[in-house]
Amino acid sequence: MRARPLLRASVAARGRLTVSALVVLGLLGGSLSAASAAAATTPDDEPVVSATTAPGTLPETVSPRPTPTAAPTPKPSAPPAATPKTTATPAPTPAPEELAPEEMDRLAHDTTPDEAVVEEGADLRARAVSLVGFDPGDIVSDAVFYNSGAMSAAQIQTFLKSKVPTCRSGYTCLKDFRMTTSTRKADAYCTKPYAGAANESAATIIAKVAQACGINPQVLLVMLQKEQGLVTHTWPSDWRYTIAMGMACPDTAACDTRYYGFQNQVYGAARQYQVYATSSWFNWFPVGKSSRVQYHPNASCGSGAVTIKNKATASLYYYTPYQPNAAALRAGYGTGDACSAYGNRNFYNYFTDWFGPTRAAMKGLIRVDSRDIYLLNGTSKVHVTSATLAEYKAAFGAWREVSSDAAAAYPTKGTASLFIRNTTSGEVALLQGGKRHRFSTCTQVAQWGGTCGTELGLAASTYTSAGKGSAMTNVARRSSNGRLHVIGSGSRLVPLYDSAAVAAYTGSSAPYAAVMSAAAQQKYTVAEMRFAPGSWVKRTTSARVYLPTSDRRLVYLPSWGLADEYGLGRGVDAQVAPTVLTGYADKGTLGLLATCGTTTYVAAGGTLHPVRTTGGFPTTTLDGPTCRKLDRSGARVPGRIFVKAAKSDRVYVLDGGRLRHVTTVTAVRRLAGGKWPTILTLSAQTVDFLPKGSTVR
Repeated sequence: MRARPLLRASVAARGRLTVSALVVLGLLGGSLSAASAAAATTPDDEPVVSATTAPGTLPETVSPRPTPTAAPTPKPSAPPAATPKTTATPAPTPAPEELAPEEMDRLAHDTTPDEAVVEEGADLRARAVSLVGFDPGDIVSDAVFYNSGAMSAAQIQTFLKSKVPTCRSGYTCLKDFRMTTSTRKADAYCTKPYAGAANESAATIIAKVAQACGINPQVLLVMLQKEQGLVTHTWPSDWRYTIAMGMACPDTAACDTRYYGFQNQVYGAARQYQVYATSSWFNWFPVGKSSRVQYHPNASCGSGAVTIKNKATASLYYYTPYQPNAAALRAGYGTGDACSAYGNRNFYNYFTDWFGPTRAAMKGLIRVDSRDIYLLNGTSKVHVTSATLAEYKAAFGAWREVSSDAAAAYPTKGTASLFIRNTTSGEVALLQGGKRHRFSTCTQVAQWGGTCGTELGLAASTYTSAGKGSAMTNVARRSSNGRLHVIGSGSRLVPLYDSAAVAAYTGSSAPYAAVMSAAAQQKYTVAEMRFAPGSWVKRTTSARVYLPTSDRRLVYLPSWGLADEYGLGRGVDAQVAPTVLTGYADKGTLGLLATCGTTTYVAAGGTLHPVRTTGGFPTTTLDGPTCRKLDRSGARVPGRIFVKAAKSDRVYVLDGGRLRHVTTVTAVRRLAGGKWPTILTLSAQTVDFLPKGSTVR
């Protein structure tokens, strides 16, 4: 059997203890209870338990340094009287002598097959815990294990305070622990330097080690708990900090004093996990292959085949080379049977209780080693470049820092694009403004600069994590908050002057309008400005008012009275710089008669009436949008056109391009073919404006 040699659950006053005693001591690193200590000399297959002691509260009666003798029997009473602590910050513990990687590997590899190994399974008060998800081949994923940015120093400090709100008087609990740390250079295993500083808190040390060595700080917290109970202990001894992680405490010899001290222990343990992951020495738990993993140091307890699925789980087995048997799994935090081992079970228990699933896939954006940014996409990742970063951050949230080891669990497949596709449903969308905007056709995709079949395929869960936005339309902006344009035929972008124009040309007062990329805009030309049909515009350099048409004509309005007759109202709708009207031609003058399609109308009182004759008056041909704007529901005028001014009895007939006053009823009937005609009412201003002819008597 292989055992972990450098990362050990070490306990004080330990020599060659029996397996049973070691199993009891392992989780919290405290000494045996009185009854348990007395039983420590019993055969290895006899468990020594005390089912009433809660986690983190085993009596603190260990000696300050390990000795070759068995653990002394503690007093069965309350914890010993505390030694008053000074407020001075502990002096920095010198960093251990740097060993060559080969020497570190050799030391880690140097175990004896039959050594009695501490198993972290202190006899705790059994409490309900779910182990339904425990998988001996996948205890923790690489993505979780190597997620060095899982918690900040502030978050760690808050967590520690939540576990021990109040520390027993005279003791220093982990939430209050501080020390002056030493600087550690980066190496092949801890690829970032650790900058030493005075008076650093335990939370800061844990966070800085996590970043330096690329290990999840939550893993380090769990190890501190299952090794020495430091996370929940309310009266820890100095010795617990001295060998906080059991680092460099082999089962066959005393602890290596070079690794004493809280910083050295946490840093050394985290570094050793990277050694496990990368060193050629550690090859007896190969990832992806089946290995026999024992249930207990006693080989007679048997073993089971385990296919280890990742480096993180393999590292746990190099640390603690046993899997829990059925009895250990049934026991939750409690004791199983004589063949139970608890270390990896307790790792899983603490982690899931405190931090959630050990195999929770990372999601969203990550930044690897403070450099490249990726979007996690199912089991792979997508490289996010500066060109798409802003949109991806808006859609998927801020990135979190992870180590290269954590990122390595997700192979890179592709580069980020703003055109994305749901690989399950096939839906294609544009990513913009923090939302995904669905395309209806491949033609529409092409209008926006994309090509069906070349979009970035995203797993359904990743795709839908970007919020659903409005569907894409044929309305675009050329810049953020810029003017709206209709994507017209002939590769033209047609600018719309105002909301009235938008409503007229799109059918919506507020259509969704994405910003078209500069690259997509290159295939378009910008057309002339479009105004709402029936608008009145004028140049800032002239007093002349015009009716703009969709066929780029400016039809001159000679009198505001005519605006009344057409029902278009008075007042300039747009006063613009001459450049805005570039592309338009001054062409035609608006008169009393106009043609829409093949029908000629006379305008009167806001309504257009179809006519058979024009009375010699000129007609103005109007464009389709303007004609649709006008009320053309007036009754047909079957013959000559008769008009009068409002509040006036004078009747005029349109004849020879002029208004001729008809002075008698008899004359009106005669001109109308013997019948009394329909007489249209015009504004007085229009009657005054129109040219006059001779009187008809």
